[in-house]
Amino acid sequence: AMAGKVSLSSRAYSVLALHALKHPKLAVSGVLLGRSHADITNAVPLTHVALALAPCIEVALTLIAKHAEQSKEQIVGFYYADARGEKLTSVPPLVAKLGEAAVSAAQASGGDASGVSLLLLDADRAESGATALGLQLFVKGGGQSWTCAGDHSASGASGRLSVGGNPANLVDSYVDENRHERVVDFDDHFEDVEKDWRNAALTD
Repeated sequence: AMAGKVSLSSRAYSVLALHALKHPKLAVSGVLLGRSHADITNAVPLTHVALALAPCIEVALTLIAKHAEQSKEQIVGFYYADARGEKLTSVPPLVAKLGEAAVSAAQASGGDASGVSLLLLDADRAESGATALGLQLFVKGGGQSWTCAGDHSASGASGRLSVGGNPANLVDSYVDENRHERVVDFDDHFEDVEKDWRNAALTD
C-alpha cells in the first residue's frame, strides 16, 4: 500500500552515506534496490558529477536493473545529496528527471513503478560525520509531483521512513577505516572498468 512504512536497510544507508561522505562538496546520486517498494535493501552509487553531465545514466540504469534481477531485487527508487548540503524542501527538476529515468528502468525490468522512493540527503558533509546526516523520503503520489512522506535524522524518524539498526554509528566507524574512499560509482567504473560498482566488499 502507498501509505505503508518504507524501511531502509543498514546496507543501503551505509552505501549512500559513504558515497555522500566521499564527495562532501559535490552532488551525488544513486539508485535504491529492494525486494519491494516498502523494503529498500541496497543502494548503487551512480554519479558525483552534475546530473546534466553525468555520462551514460541510461547505460548504468540498464546494468543496475540486470544486476537487481539476478539478486531478486528491483529498482525501487534513488537518492540524491545536494552539493551545498542544504536541506531541500522540494525535489529539484534535474533530480525529478533522474526519478523519471529510475521509474522507466523499473518498468522496463518488469517492476512496479508506482511506489518509487526518492531519498534526499541533507547535511554539511564536510563538517560532520554520518550521525548528522538527514534523510527525507519523497514519494510520487497519484499526481505528477513528489511529496515529502517522512524523514530521518539524529533525533529519530518521522512519517513513513524507518531505518534499520543504528547505521549512522556504523558508517562513522567505516569512515574511521577510510571506507568512504573505496566507494565506486559509475563515474569511477567508466574510467576504470576493473572497479566494482556493486561495491560488494564495501560493508563486509
